[in-house]
Amino acid sequence: QMEGFLMPQLPKEIQKIWSENRVEDFGHMLMVMTLANFYVYINETKDRTDIKSFTYEMLLENKEAVCKSYLKEIGIGEEFVSTALSAMEKDSQKNSAISRDKGVKMELSESVLKFGEKIGEMMGIKLGGEDYLVVNVGNELKID
Repeated sequence: QMEGFLMPQLPKEIQKIWSENRVEDFGHMLMVMTLANFYVYINETKDRTDIKSFTYEMLLENKEAVCKSYLKEIGIGEEFVSTALSAMEKDSQKNSAISRDKGVKMELSESVLKFGEKIGEMMGIKLGGEDYLVVNVGNELKID
């Protein structure tokens, strides 16, 4: 049922890739849905310089520097960095199914990750490293 609702909302190219490589498993469908978000983002922003991206991993690596750079990029002064950092300590998903309090963690099997790598390649999305991170998002935020 979920597939019948979600897949028709994806770009036609993704629907075609899914129909030709369909696996009857929620993890595989979730992988395609996740990659579809990157597909749309990458294709909508590839010729633009006014959009910047950063990864969650970049943020975890240096929260203050990423916050400073991000706020600078959108025209907000450094005096708000401490406010942004304190807001990050709160669980923004508190009342949702993926709240930190609920301890929900989704793990994908190796076969789903390999499937994602193959499907991602078809979409022009490169996954890399042992965590299968998207490595070709582009327009990366310059960290000072």
